[in-house]
Amino acid sequence: MVGVNAYTEAEPSPLSGGESSIMTVDPAVERDQIERLQAGAPHAMVPTVKAALDELVSAAREDRNIMPASIACAQAGITTGEWTDVLRAVFGEYRAPTGVARALASATAAGRGAPRGRDGCRGDWAGA
Repeated sequence: MVGVNAYTEAEPSPLSGGESSIMTVDPAVERDQIERLQAGAPHAMVPTVKAALDELVSAAREDRNIMPASIACAQAGITTGEWTDVLRAVFGEYRAPTGVARALASATAAGRGAPRGRDGCRGDWAGA
């Protein structure tokens, strides 16, 4: 027979409840936490946060080991985004060479314009 499922038994879903179910946060608790976070001092103005970020900048600029400063940042509650923003400001951001710009420049110089994709489009989505 085609289309008949011989396996009718299944494990209970972890979404359906019980001790192993996925935890959901009470909306009132979520609202309370958001209000407390918004009422607090701006994160970057907290002295421990500022000191940890300043030490990270110093360590990065002076070519020292940034691990102790990074640990201090984590202990001060600095987010990964804040940490990476500081390091990008000091070191810049690496862009791996893909060859795409070189291919486009080569095609343009040869008078062919932007290379066409398999569908015949030039990939010029801004004008579409």
